[in-house]
Amino acid sequence: PIILCDDNTELLQQFQTTVSNTILIEDLDAHIYYAYTSSNALARALPSLPFPALYLLDAEFPGEMDGFTLAKLIREHDPNGFIVFITTDSNS
Repeated sequence: PIILCDDNTELLQQFQTTVSNTILIEDLDAHIYYAYTSSNALARALPSLPFPALYLLDAEFPGEMDGFTLAKLIREHDPNGFIVFITTDSNS
């Protein structure tokens, strides 16, 4: 399972499309499980998510926990998961 999280809904949709197309083109045994627009929402959902998973996370979530803090929390719940940071912010 692949879990995406980015607060920018336009970028999140682009990431979903890119990941879905890559899965299809490469004939991968993978699927997007869910796409979150809030780091806090993903953090609350962690206990019910399938493990291990691939997490594609934004680095910054204004007003919420940042992606690095979220990654630490994910690691506690999913020690064998893969975490990749995706961001368009040149400062991250």
